[in-house]
Amino acid sequence: MAHPVIRYIHQIPAIKRAKAFRHRIFSGFFLSRDRKRGRDFAEKIGGNRVYAFAIAFNTPWAIDALTKSWEINGTGSRLIVVDNSRDQNSRAEIARICRLRDTPYFALPSNPENHANRNHGLAMSWTFHNIVRHLQPEIFGYIDHDNFPIREVDVAARMHGKLAYGHRRSAAGGRPGWYLWAGLCFMRFSAVEHIDLDFAPAFDEGMDTGGANWHRFYSTLAADDVEVERGMPSSFRVDRLKALADTGATFFHVGGASYDRLLTKDEVRRRVRDHVWQNYLGGVEHRMDGTE
Repeated sequence: MAHPVIRYIHQIPAIKRAKAFRHRIFSGFFLSRDRKRGRDFAEKIGGNRVYAFAIAFNTPWAIDALTKSWEINGTGSRLIVVDNSRDQNSRAEIARICRLRDTPYFALPSNPENHANRNHGLAMSWTFHNIVRHLQPEIFGYIDHDNFPIREVDVAARMHGKLAYGHRRSAAGGRPGWYLWAGLCFMRFSAVEHIDLDFAPAFDEGMDTGGANWHRFYSTLAADDVEVERGMPSSFRVDRLKALADTGATFFHVGGASYDRLLTKDEVRRRVRDHVWQNYLGGVEHRMDGTE
């Protein structure tokens, strides 16, 4: 009974308005923090046409695999790790891995959101407003920290004549609207330069992280403006865990690397990590993270 009651309470107009006000306050406060650091970082790393930003969250092993896979398969684009971790030991280890792999690293200020999807979306919004706007690249986008390219991906080539590229998801419940999954989401900067992008979820409209950009950007696009990542998913099982490459054959996605209960167990995490390295990244001997 508890869940239907909670859902009913959350739909009360006064409650919804109060929550929306809270989210605006949290977002405005966070987006205003460390602006100069973001601008200085953009000036330091500028010069590329295409940037892929990975929002890290407490999982050094995933960043180790991602930085290696992007080094092998991320043709023509530069990977940037933006650290949204709350655990300070994880931040230190992720920063070390990025130094060893010559991958630019930026530590975000403390994120005030506790909801995982809102937290992720807020980190993406901060990155857009405080780093991407100063870079002014041709193309920018986001890749999940546990979404590893296992074959060559040339984002600029995929986006030739396009304004967006990624894994398209429709709004739930037959509602109008669609959005690009936060784990594979690229945009042509000139198309959004003057838009106040917001990567928050739009739960009321049936959309997850990034859904708030439906009204701001996605709804203005024609079908031919978007390059959609397609392909059959692949999967493997580790005990009861099923990890899906649900963005298609170009990527191997280990869903829930930061919060899946099975993946918090050392043995399961090790087996998933070793599967990725042995099958796609040349063997576990090339790992740089210090965990077992």
